[in-house]
Amino acid sequence: QSINFQKEGMTVIYGDNGTGKSSYAKILKNACLTRGEKPDVFGNIFEDGSSPPSSKITYQVGGKPTVDVDWEFQGQEIPYLKSIRIFDTKSAFHYVEKEGVLDYRPAGLHLLDELINVCLHIKSRVETKISSLSTQKQLPKVDKGTEACDFLENIGVKTTSSQLESICITKDELAKLEATQRELIDLKIKTAAEVRKTLNKKVISYIPLLDSLKSASEVINNNAFNEVFELKKSYKSKAKASRLAREEAFSGMPIEGIGSSAWGELWNSARNFIHCSCKDKSFPPSHGDICPLCLQTISVDVANRMNVFEAYITDDIQTKMETAKTAYEKEMQRINKVQLDLEPFKSVISDLDETHKGFKELITGFSELFSKRKAFIFDKNNDETKLSKIPAYDETVIEKLTDIITDIKKVSDELKEEKGLEKLIKEKLTLEKELKAKKVVQDCKSQVEIEIKRIKALAAYNMVLRY
Repeated sequence: QSINFQKEGMTVIYGDNGTGKSSYAKILKNACLTRGEKPDVFGNIFEDGSSPPSSKITYQVGGKPTVDVDWEFQGQEIPYLKSIRIFDTKSAFHYVEKEGVLDYRPAGLHLLDELINVCLHIKSRVETKISSLSTQKQLPKVDKGTEACDFLENIGVKTTSSQLESICITKDELAKLEATQRELIDLKIKTAAEVRKTLNKKVISYIPLLDSLKSASEVINNNAFNEVFELKKSYKSKAKASRLAREEAFSGMPIEGIGSSAWGELWNSARNFIHCSCKDKSFPPSHGDICPLCLQTISVDVANRMNVFEAYITDDIQTKMETAKTAYEKEMQRINKVQLDLEPFKSVISDLDETHKGFKELITGFSELFSKRKAFIFDKNNDETKLSKIPAYDETVIEKLTDIITDIKKVSDELKEEKGLEKLIKEKLTLEKELKAKKVVQDCKSQVEIEIKRIKALAAYNMVLRY
């Protein structure tokens, strides 16, 4: 059956007992809003059936088309139907007999409900994240007592990527590990005296190379550069002063080149001749004397001119210029004599590179640096104003080779007694263990990084949950 309600006026429904009037009222009180408890809806008592009571309801909102919905008892609510209020006798009794609570919530307080919902949502997501991050990741196994082991056992929220990097094996350390393993094999089959003899031979072969590097360093280091360019600067300034003095002393001379170096040698030769052969004569010749060069009688004008020449030659400016020139040329000759020839040390360099990875690269770089800086010194167009253009001085290879020799000598001294060999083997084993542990960390670096991120993320989510 169906009931139709008119859009306007009142619809009256009547009928005998058992015709279904109350059942329709119960459906409406459940589908719409009512005061008091919602009544149970029962199916047709004259029919057998286990399915829930249901009904088809058609409604219209304003001038919109009608909507048909399938309503089911205790099923999904229909929002539009909840805007209809249903009153019956029981509803009236509820108004009279029951106490109601009137709630008033100021505008804006709904935000608190929404905030609570958001907080609960965040809490739920955080708890899910914590659950997924709670399982510790498998870390690599390394020997106890090593730095790598201490690091792996103490990873926490404050662990940094730089700390991880410091515990990973480097290229140099990897070469050192390989060299250490080779040394251990050698040490275990030799006596202390045999090992010491081998070490001393190494020192003897390394020292000439070190001396050669030091000699090269003495002419290209920053102090040497500053010194040679100071000498060059001094010579150039004094040569300029001498040139100005010469121009002033010999201006208007009928022959070019008077006052030059060649002329100065001629003049000094004449002086030496007079002093050695004619001890009773003075130089330069005076008026009326015979010229030692042209064998002509010296006139008054010539005597005056010679006095000017002698004054120039013996002048302090000229003397200082000659002194500066001599010092500069002497230093340049010294630098020119220094050579860096690595050919005789090829086997030594290969041996050093095998035990200290990267040594060959260092010494090759130093050799190139030596050539460039030395070429800069002998380039006539370069002066102290261009020093910033030269490659920076670097003596890392000298420092490294010095340290290597020092370490070998120290070990050699400790091997004077047989116990020293046991100590050396023990130290090498400890070093090998440390380096092997660092290599393991390097090989599993990405795995360790994931665990560090997990710990940091877990701590962060736990902090969110606390607050």
